[in-house]
Amino acid sequence: MALDHATVSLRNSYENGDQYPQNLIEPDHFHRNLKAFADRLRELQDVLFDHEDNASVDVLEAEEWDKSFVEHQMRDINDVHRLWKGDRWDCSRLGGDPQYRVFFIRSPHSRARLSVSKGMLVHVLSYLQVNPSFLDFVFPFRQQTYAIDSFGGFRSQTCYDPQDRGCPIPQLGRSGVSFQQCYSLKSVEPSRGQTDWPWSIRLTSVYHSFDLENGHTEWIVVKGSNLMKNRISSHLPGAQLKSGDPVSNSLLLSFETHLILCDWTDENWRWYTNYIDEQLNEMSRPLLSIQVDPTPDPNRPTQKPTRAAFRVSEKGVNFASKGSNGATAQPSPTAIPSLLSDSKTSFKFDDIQRMAFIETNVNQAHLELAADIEVLLSIKKHYSELWGCESLPKHLQDNCKTGFRRFQSRLDSTVESLKMHRSRMDSILQLIADRKSLLNDMFSYLSIQNSQTSAKEMEDMTALTLRIAIKTEKETVAMKLITLVTLLFLPATFVSTLMSTDIVKFPVDESAPVSQQKPHRIFSLGALQLFFTICVPLMIVTLVGWALWNHIVKRRAQRRYEKWAEYPLAQNV
Repeated sequence: MALDHATVSLRNSYENGDQYPQNLIEPDHFHRNLKAFADRLRELQDVLFDHEDNASVDVLEAEEWDKSFVEHQMRDINDVHRLWKGDRWDCSRLGGDPQYRVFFIRSPHSRARLSVSKGMLVHVLSYLQVNPSFLDFVFPFRQQTYAIDSFGGFRSQTCYDPQDRGCPIPQLGRSGVSFQQCYSLKSVEPSRGQTDWPWSIRLTSVYHSFDLENGHTEWIVVKGSNLMKNRISSHLPGAQLKSGDPVSNSLLLSFETHLILCDWTDENWRWYTNYIDEQLNEMSRPLLSIQVDPTPDPNRPTQKPTRAAFRVSEKGVNFASKGSNGATAQPSPTAIPSLLSDSKTSFKFDDIQRMAFIETNVNQAHLELAADIEVLLSIKKHYSELWGCESLPKHLQDNCKTGFRRFQSRLDSTVESLKMHRSRMDSILQLIADRKSLLNDMFSYLSIQNSQTSAKEMEDMTALTLRIAIKTEKETVAMKLITLVTLLFLPATFVSTLMSTDIVKFPVDESAPVSQQKPHRIFSLGALQLFFTICVPLMIVTLVGWALWNHIVKRRAQRRYEKWAEYPLAQNV
């Protein structure tokens, strides 16, 4: 028997699965959007998918409602081909889809590759004709060091009107009157691998389709663990369904599956919020008991520090003062109080970093809670529109009326619970802002006190410098006078000293008559040599001694400067 046109189109789309989503029969997107999805899928395939040797996709399905659920695994592309349940090339040998089916795609954790190959996934999506928007919720599951993609939301595609139905494929039991949903939910789960912060926000992405005429139901659940598989697999086979209609049973079971996901979304936020609150209060409570401005003790003598020190280290903040004897003294009542004076009320800069880390996690949690609320409200709105649709069969409304009301009530309850958790996150953010403001005010106050102390010391240092400057000025004037007189008499002193030696003589012949006695000049080269022999070495010794003494004086001055530079006041100069 030849295949009809719709089945041929589906088969061709399946055979061209590597081109997904550009191979879809009736895509609900523009061509440029389909190309963008295909390009992004190709770009991320190395970090998104695992090798087929490591692939494992669990499938839970029920052929008919009078048969039990069966679990099996798809490990390669050949197992995916068996979705056709017969020969896809021959209509007479082609089997239909099961009544209810769930695909579980998992990964070792949320920042690892999915345990499925690209070929397996795109052929499953092509066979089910999955809305390309589902890829947006799959992309966050990839190999990465930090979770940088927090995309979330709700997407749907509906074909309610029988006159405007989608592509029907009778051989597979697809009427074309159906809807598709894809969304992601996030919740917080304990993380044993993170000792410093034993909680982690985890993601679950979901695809769901439902045929309104024959009740064929498809689910794809993507999760970074087996948690959701275990819950759904343990609940669906034992679900108590009161309706005998297969379509009604499928819809009621879809409600149950939605609620399993919604319960997971809400279950741990309370304990996560308590943990954050406990961590924040344990860390910031000392701020409320630190004495920033203690009352002076009348029995304790006031010690006026001569030099204050404000030291900041990785261990925290320390205020101390240098006494007149050079030893470090404890702050006096008039000095700046210490934030580390009491070990029970110590507050370190590490705590400030921890507070910023907590604030980052609270902001992220607040964002995820708001996203979850919007997703649940979108699910509720989608089913409310379905329930009000005129094309919805009357028997489906009657059979599922109670289940629908219960489903809506549970959604409302979960939304209210998430809103309460979001309000608690708001209060924690406000508490963090108040603690940071208090801490900033304390540091501002201590800075002012430190500035006042430094200003007083600066005034004392200025007065001392002024006295030294006046004394130095007087000594400078005296030295100028001495230098001037020395310079005036230095040439004459040198000449007279030289003339008093035996180098040059002006002897007089005393044996001659007085009228004939005239001095004559006698120059002695040996005396000149002797003069230089004695003076030059003495001059060299004098210069070397002066250079050595100058070096010693400079070293002493350098050590005094280095000791002075240790104080913050000098560091600001």
